Amino acid sequence: MTIFCTIQAMLSLTLSLYQARKFQAGIKPNFLLYSLGTLVLFLLLFTMNMVFRKPLIVSFSFSLFWNAIALINYYTILFHGTVLTHQDIRNITTAVGVIGNYSFKVTKAVGAILLSFSLIFFMLALIYYKDIQLKTKRLYGVISLCFLIFISYTLIYSPAAIVKNKGWSWEIKYFKDSFVIGTMENIGRTINPVNKPDGYNTAEISNAEGVASRIIDYPDIILILDETYFDLDHLMDFDTDVPYMQNYDALSAYKGYASVPYVGGGTNASEYELLTGNSVSLLNTSTPFNDLNMEDDWSVAKYLSDLGYTTMAAHSEAPRNYHRGYAWEQMGFDHMFFDTDFLSCEYYGNRWFESDISVFENFKRFYQQMPSDKPRFAYLLTIQNHGDWDRNDPELDLVHIQNSNGLSEYDCQRANEFLTCMKQTDDCIDDIIEYFSGIDRKVIVYMSGDHSTTFVSDLGDKSSETNSSENTNLKKRMVPYYIWANYDADFSELPDDHNIDLCSLTSCALCVAGLPLSPYYNQLLKISYYTQCITGIEVVDENENTSIGFVDKQGETVSIDNDVSTAQLVRQYFFMEYNSFHPKERIEKLFVPE
Repeated sequence: MTIFCTIQAMLSLTLSLYQARKFQAGIKPNFLLYSLGTLVLFLLLFTMNMVFRKPLIVSFSFSLFWNAIALINYYTILFHGTVLTHQDIRNITTAVGVIGNYSFKVTKAVGAILLSFSLIFFMLALIYYKDIQLKTKRLYGVISLCFLIFISYTLIYSPAAIVKNKGWSWEIKYFKDSFVIGTMENIGRTINPVNKPDGYNTAEISNAEGVASRIIDYPDIILILDETYFDLDHLMDFDTDVPYMQNYDALSAYKGYASVPYVGGGTNASEYELLTGNSVSLLNTSTPFNDLNMEDDWSVAKYLSDLGYTTMAAHSEAPRNYHRGYAWEQMGFDHMFFDTDFLSCEYYGNRWFESDISVFENFKRFYQQMPSDKPRFAYLLTIQNHGDWDRNDPELDLVHIQNSNGLSEYDCQRANEFLTCMKQTDDCIDDIIEYFSGIDRKVIVYMSGDHSTTFVSDLGDKSSETNSSENTNLKKRMVPYYIWANYDADFSELPDDHNIDLCSLTSCALCVAGLPLSPYYNQLLKISYYTQCITGIEVVDENENTSIGFVDKQGETVSIDNDVSTAQLVRQYFFMEYNSFHPKERIEKLFVPE
């Protein structure tokens, strides 16, 4: 009975990872580690059976728990783009807030999980009905528990472990090593939330230089992170009956595509990178606001406060959403506005999320309330385009794909609703530019998306045949951005190639504003000249160890351990980032305005 329950639990967890193949199609499961994961589950159930002496109740509870985890994991990957982890427990209120906006369809993988669990339930019911006597001994449970602890430490956590734990990529770890082993390793890693880069030393970064201010009168800085602002046309070829990015296309600004950490989800990770300049590549969490002490970290809000700015942040959801109420305060924002501060918000059809235009109307009010005798930094996080995109009846869609290009009817309907959201965001861009053009203050506005839609993971084979798989995966992480000024600002110092990493976007905006750049921000600006992605990239060597990597302007993936000059720049950046996490050892001059 224990063997059957264990195998079924592992089967369900493996089925829940099915869509991970779309991220790492070339990764093959490690039979040894899957066997180890199965053994861990077996010992866990055997221990519980022996100790509690209620084998039928324990076995049913065990199976119910792991099958529930499998289903939750399946839909987490499907809707959020990342695997279910123990850190997500802290996000339960955030998940509950948006869960009703998704359609939970019963796919083949879900059906297989439910069917296999029903067989276990039938077997346990049969044992109960036949009144089969099951003898238990707590001594066996103690022995089993000791063995479980021994193999977990020896094979997973010890220096001689068979689990390759250099680097971290959930697509590799969970699909290749199994959900069980990936979860156990992840729990061990979160004891230390920040990874130390190989070869880290302060001598290589201590002499880094910043850039002094080029101006006296500092402009207002407006930052907008727009939920699921993603250009499908950048990934695949299709036509629409109505243009959905015409205001963006016509905008006279510095604009292009920025690489974000994850495909199809990860708002908090993108927000963290944009506000701090730190890459999540060094972190053992996909939700930094939950797991890091932001009070000890640098942020653009603290940086601009040192320059005399007053700072404000606004989001139309509750402050408990990703713990922003605490995180923003720790990051140095003087004023914060959340759900109850937003008045007369509008919605489109059956979609639950406040429209960009109505949110911006509230944002203007917050901005106008800021002190007029200081330069202002104002940050807005929107939510209009949040998934899923099958809430409205088709007749409410404003934009329609003309050539399906192999998409299913359901995917076309979702794309139409999503592109309708994109058009509404584009209309809001026109409002933003019109409003700040009429402001009698110098203003820099920079705006970016946070990630792609979740359904882009299904579009890999629909993209251009000339694109490699690696190039397509990167395009799924590239979101539109722009940097605009209501005065004659200087954009000449920014990279000629407008594809950059999200971490570098704030340094580019500060450069356009003519503000002083700390050595850290200056390093990010230098990196943007030579790279298009420095986050979420890992290089796997012949021994299957992973190291931090980046994508250069030619689209080549390079390890930071490489000898080329660009790798040295990126390596120094990661050394600076790691140094910033340790206040007692931090080289303060690297992070303060020049």
